[in-house]
Amino acid sequence: MAHVPAFERDIALMQPLLADASKGIIAAEAVISQHSEPDARLTALNFPLEESLLREAVRLLQGWQSHAANLLRRLDTKTASANLQFERLFDENAGRQSQGFLRRRVHLGNAVPEAISADLVKLLSASAALDVALAQAKPLLVPHHRSCEAHLLRLESRRRQLDVALEQAGRQLELLEGRTRERQAAAPPFGGRALSAASEEERRTLALDRHAAQVADEQLRFERETLLRLIAEDEEFLAVLNRGVAAVNVMGAKLKVDIEQRVALLKAAQAQSKGATPEPPVAVQQLVQAFDANLLGGHDLLSRKQRADEAFSRRLEAVAEVDDTDEQEGGSSPAPSSPVPPVI
Repeated sequence: MAHVPAFERDIALMQPLLADASKGIIAAEAVISQHSEPDARLTALNFPLEESLLREAVRLLQGWQSHAANLLRRLDTKTASANLQFERLFDENAGRQSQGFLRRRVHLGNAVPEAISADLVKLLSASAALDVALAQAKPLLVPHHRSCEAHLLRLESRRRQLDVALEQAGRQLELLEGRTRERQAAAPPFGGRALSAASEEERRTLALDRHAAQVADEQLRFERETLLRLIAEDEEFLAVLNRGVAAVNVMGAKLKVDIEQRVALLKAAQAQSKGATPEPPVAVQQLVQAFDANLLGGHDLLSRKQRADEAFSRRLEAVAEVDDTDEQEGGSSPAPSSPVPPVI
């Protein structure tokens, strides 16, 4: 049977990748929170710096997500290989019509039940560690998602207040411009006689008021454009967090079904073993005990597995597949992804 690569290195890499993603999200959230303060200045923002900070946070989060998705795919491929080897215990031609990767790897030799059980124990050990890593991600992402959503709501509230102020400033400017036109129309043609001191003072006051209204209108328009740009950036980052939470949910649901499949296959392989099987690790024993305690464990497994795989493909179809060189080295490199936006 094909050798099951050690997943310990990739599992151990999950924690530092998640820690880096967490630091990036915290830094991005700090920037968003500064913008949402009621007295935040919108006239002195370094957009290139803030955009690069948000992009880096997104890259780190998607790198962790890609790494986890690739681990799930590799475990799934090895489980399919073990399943074909188990079928060949009863039908030596099982899988011989298949083409591609599985045929090249499976038909290197026949496996005995003990070897299949040993490989499944390794896969279940990796699955248990991956389940713990995924369980750590959701409590980290959800609070940040809610916090960023609250900051975005405050930005939207400030935008509405700014729209009201801008509308009032526009009406004031129109009123002053109308008064200016009326005064110009009432002035004597061709200069006429010299204006009185009171009339000149009125003209000067009206000009100053109109200039101040124009400056205020321009300032409010500039702040509104800046605020709209901030809202667009924050909405995009919030959508990334939303997709991250949805991806964790989908990967957790798929891993749960995959673990059931591996436990069922392990129990079947152990039943065919003639000798005594070694005691599996504690984590694997806990998975087997949870499977036995679940009255619906293994029920309708094939259809649930198909639905979980379809949901995984829809949400994470852009995550790069792990190539053969990464698998032979026992590790995989995170790849950027652009998953379809889901709903939490």
